[in-house]
Parts: sequence; C-alpha cells; structure tokens
Amino acid sequence: MNRDEWVRVGMAIHHETGGDLAGLDLWDEWSQSSDKYTGRGDLEAPWRSFHDTPNAITVGSLRQGAVASPDEFPDLTEVPEGDDPWAAAAAQRKARFTLVHVSKVAQRDPPEWIVEDLLPEADLAMMIGAPGAGKSFAALDLGFSVSTGFTWFNKKVKKPGPVVWIAAEAAGAMRNRARAYAQARGVNLETTDLHILEETFSLMDGEDASAATEALAAIKPRLIIVDTLASASGGANENSGEDMNKVLDNCRKMHAVTGALVLLIHHVGKDASRGARGWSGLHAAVRAEFYVTHPEDSAIRIMQVTKQSDGIEGEKFAFRLQIVTLDMHENVTSCVVEQLDEAMLNPSTASKLGADQKFVFKAVYDLIGELSGTGDAIKIQEVYDSVLIQLPPPPEGKRDRRAEIIQRALRALHERGFITINDGSVSLGSAFNGDEEIPMSEM
Repeated sequence: MNRDEWVRVGMAIHHETGGDLAGLDLWDEWSQSSDKYTGRGDLEAPWRSFHDTPNAITVGSLRQGAVASPDEFPDLTEVPEGDDPWAAAAAQRKARFTLVHVSKVAQRDPPEWIVEDLLPEADLAMMIGAPGAGKSFAALDLGFSVSTGFTWFNKKVKKPGPVVWIAAEAAGAMRNRARAYAQARGVNLETTDLHILEETFSLMDGEDASAATEALAAIKPRLIIVDTLASASGGANENSGEDMNKVLDNCRKMHAVTGALVLLIHHVGKDASRGARGWSGLHAAVRAEFYVTHPEDSAIRIMQVTKQSDGIEGEKFAFRLQIVTLDMHENVTSCVVEQLDEAMLNPSTASKLGADQKFVFKAVYDLIGELSGTGDAIKIQEVYDSVLIQLPPPPEGKRDRRAEIIQRALRALHERGFITINDGSVSLGSAFNGDEEIPMSEM
C-alpha cells in the first residue's frame, strides 16, 4: 500500500468516528502492522488536517476502490466468522447510543454537589478573571475547604476529599501561600488533604495528560485545580477550537479516570465583558463558571457565579486579600482570602448587620456601657472573652470556629463604622446613632 492509499484509510476512519481520538487510536494500531511505521507522530498532523477535507472519504468508497480490505484491519469487534465486519462495525456504533424516555429522565436523582450549590459533581468548571484579580487565591481557599471539609463562606462542603493543585504557573509561590493559609486559619497543614503537582506537562499532549492522570488517580481526588489553563496547555492555540477541544478532551478523560471535578483557572480577554480569553466555546464547555473581579479603588474583590448548569447563577461572594507576615525580619509575606459579609456587596444594605455582627456589637456596647460612657474604649481581648463564653462550643470532633466568627464580625463592624479598632482597643464608631441604627431589642 502506498502513502496515498494509507492516507485515504485514515480519512475514512476520521469520517466514520467523527474525528474522535478513538479513531486516531484505531488508525495508529492498524498502521503499526506496516514495516514503514515510524511512530504515532506521523499520524497526528494528517489527522488534524482531515477536518478541512472538502470531499470526505468514507468506508464505502474504500470498499469500492479496494484500497484496503477488511482483513487488513485488526478484529476489534469479535465478529463471528462469516459475518460482514463493516456491518458489525456499524451495529457497534449504533449500540453506543441509547434513547431514554423523558419520564425516566425526570425521575432521576437531583445533581450532587461537592460544595453545596457551588461546585457540582461534574467534569469541568472554570474560574476566570483578570491578572491580579485574586482568582488563584479564591480557588486555593476553595480547594483547602474541600480538602478539610471546612465550610466555604456559607456553603457546606458536602463531599470533602483529596484535592490536587496543578501548579503550571507560579509553582514557587505555593510554599508561602500554603504557610499563610495555615497561619491565618490556625490549621495544621498535615491534617489537610491537598497535594501539589509541580512537574511541567501539557494538556495538549495526550501522553503527558495520560501520565499525569495515572499519578492523580492514585489518591482518588475529589477536585483537581489547574493553575492556569494557558500554562498547562503548552503548544495550544487558545483561539483554536480544534486545539482547545483537544485540551478539554484530555481534561474530561482526567475526570473519567479519577471522578474529580477539574476546575480550570483562566484569564479574561482584553474586553473583560466578553469573559474567558480565547476560544468562545470555553464557556459552553464547562458546567460551572466563576468570575473574579477587583473593582478599582476598592479593597473588596467579588466572585460571581456566571454559569451553573444545575443550579442558580448570579450569586456573589465578597472577599479581600489579607496580608499575612511569614517572616518579619526578612519581610516575607503572602495573602489569604478574608471572607466578607454579603452585605458588603450592596451599599444600600451595608448598614444592616447580620446576626453575628449584632451579637458582637451588643457585647461591645454592653462592655463600654459598664464604663463611664460611649466615648470610652475597651481592649479587644475583652470582647473575645465576653463573646466566647456566650457562644455555645462546637460539637465534639468539630472545629472550633468561634474566634474566627468574632474576628470576622469585628472587622465588618469596623469597616462599616459601627466600631473603631485602634491599637488593640475598641470604641463605638461614627456610624452608630443609638437605638435607631441598631435596635438593641433585636439583639
């Protein structure tokens, strides 16, 4: 068989399989029977070019031209002797698809969640944002919650488990980011189940992706975070649907083998309103998308759910990046996500306090009231001591988050002007106007 005939066989397989990688595998396996075979690399470029072939070569045209007989292909269908392998192959393709009546679809169980109403048990999700918006920090904070089972904002982690962080970008920063999280949250990193993949590989390369997937499967991850999609897709053209489909196919195979949700961190384009950078099909390819923004002249960052195939879109989460000093003498710092109250998202409701904030404010108010007047200040430790004895302890075996709740409430009260925190002391702020602003009867 000459090269032209060999190419026609590849074109026919491409046509019959719709360009699927399984077809490439079949062509490669068949080609290996030739003494001219030099490797899979010789097949990949022609295979990609077959997408643009104006006149498709089909299996039927091969049979008419007697370019390749059925006997030249490996018997992969276990067809009984005497049966037509071409008809058997057609039957096998038909058997791949099953029609399900709508009544049975409606009776299926609701979708499962890794993080309640946020991270679905699905194949792909994406977190996008401009450089410096804080998307990697938000994704890492979310990853730590999944790996520990800690609630993320007000979302319960329903299925905690191992998390893998593919550090294709800024791998060296992970050391300080992990230390900062442990220090700020009071967490022993040994008790988390988060793992870092530091080796460089490309999701564009099938062999690379398969090798990485085998390594990840060993720990049965619940979540795989790719930071970033561009850095982990070396050689791919972001604007090419063909290239990005190949990358996404390898991510889906990663999900199929491990069962994990693959969360891709990606940049937005020059026109941020158009969403993810590059190929327009990315948004449609994922089951959930989160957009992290950092408004100008504000320390507040916002993560918004911009797509949720199985849930509600539009939910927003406010946070800021808290600087954590790791080594004062060497001036080594990093950041962690500081979760903010949802009222910070809406200026019209910013003066309304949540239950935790009202509880802590009442403690401050009562402690100051025990002094001579509202202009006095108390030590911040007094607030912690007063509130801690009033809050019920957590159930046995559960993490004690009372100090974290008090800290978050104090910061929110300070930001809104209800209290002033200065040099370890707390006093009432300018936004407090007595009972009209904060009805004490509701506390």
